[in-house]
Formats: sequence, structure tokens, C-alpha cells
Amino acid sequence: MPVFKQAKATDGKYYDVNVPSPSEFYVTQVSAPEETPAPQPQPEPAPAPVIEPQPVSSIPLSWDAERFARNVVALSSRVVNGGSIANKTITDTGQTASIVTGNGATIQNCRIKSREGIRIGGGGNFLIDGCYIEVNGTGEDHADGIQTYSPGDKGVLKVRNSLIKCGVDQATAGLFIADNWTGGLDLENVVFQGGPFGLRAHSDRGGDLHVSLKNVSFVGPFKYSPFLLSSENGTKLIIDRWENVCNATINDGKLIPGNLIPKP
Repeated sequence: MPVFKQAKATDGKYYDVNVPSPSEFYVTQVSAPEETPAPQPQPEPAPAPVIEPQPVSSIPLSWDAERFARNVVALSSRVVNGGSIANKTITDTGQTASIVTGNGATIQNCRIKSREGIRIGGGGNFLIDGCYIEVNGTGEDHADGIQTYSPGDKGVLKVRNSLIKCGVDQATAGLFIADNWTGGLDLENVVFQGGPFGLRAHSDRGGDLHVSLKNVSFVGPFKYSPFLLSSENGTKLIIDRWENVCNATINDGKLIPGNLIPKP
């Protein structure tokens, strides 16, 4: 209800003034000023995925295997005692073989295509790793992918992650140990392809020969047999390990394992 009060005007007179009652005031709720939200920390962008290169097969199954793309072409080579050779492409046979060693050697990531592959020409420790070795004999050759020829010497030959390919004529074997070289032969992740024999090893009068095979595949054709192992001259060829040794094929650049070969 209106309330009348007198108020003095500027002319000095008093007049009745209609003042609204408190109930006639309309109070509206004043909203608090809208706060700008504090910027929230943005999550760090996820790092771009790292695209790993496709793994290169541990065993180079062909001359054109990717691992040899940066190899350097070389002539037949001689490795000094305890020396090494790596990342070479060799098609030159030279007078003896594409690679000839002295006492002890390391041969890695090499590819060879010639009439005679690697000649182990001494005793000591030898490692052949990540290699493709292909030999094809002609005329009166007795080609070998790897041959130990140092009568009376003792050593340990390790072959890893390698393929040894051998023609079936004018040849002996993919790997040949004889001529009184004794000690040890240790093969792991190795493929033998072709040859009169893939692997041929014999103990001899210089002593026993210890042989270890793990993940070894034999891919034909073989003129006689995948392997020939024997004891000679009153000594013993001792098989210390025979694990996952099998026949196999190579199809579309892939190694296809076949039936297991029992320990002889």
C-alpha cells in the first residue's frame, strides 16, 4: 500500500510524496559475474608411432637378401691370424678360395658366389655368421662351401645364421671337415642347400671331432645324402647336440620346415 510522506521541495514548501511500500520493490537476484574457467593443462600429444623396420631374416636365404644391400664388392681375400672380414660381396675364387683364413677368424655378413667358398686354413676359433655361400665347381673342381684344410690342426668352427648352397657336380659338400682337422663343429640356424652332401664331417687320427647341431635344415636336392658323419682312424665323431634338425624346402623366399631327422 502506498505511504504518503511530506518532503520539502526546492521552493521551501512541503508536499505529500507517494513512497512505495517495501513490498512494492522488486529485487532481482544479481548473478555473480561469470568466471572464465582457468585453462586446463592439455595432455601431451601422443608421440608418433615408431615404425620399426621389418626384421631381416636371421638366415639370408638368397643372394639378394636385404642384409647385403650395402656390402662392398671385393676380390678373393686372405684373413690374417685372428682377423676378421665383414660386409663383403665376393665372386672371385682366386687361386684357392674366395676367403682363406689363418689361425682363427671371424667372417660376418658376407655373400660369396664362386667355385670355392671359404677355406679354413689353420687352427683356433672360427666364426662364420650371417653369410650366404654358394659354390659351383667346374672341370676338375671339388667345390666346397666351407672346407677345413690344415692337417693336424685343432680348432672350433662355429657357423651361425647362414645358408650354404652347393652344386651337385664337381663338388664335395656344403661344409667339409676332413684331412685330419679336428676339434669341434658347432652349427646353429644353418641351412644346407644341395650338393653331393650338405654336411660331411669326419674325425681323424689327430683326435676326436665334437659336433653340435641346433636348428639346422637340409634343403635338397642332394646327390647322395643330406649329411655324412663318420669316425675314422680309431677316433670318434661325437654328437654333443642334435636339436631341431630337419628336412626343409624354400618357397617364396621362406624356409618351410619338414620332417625331423633323427640323430644318427
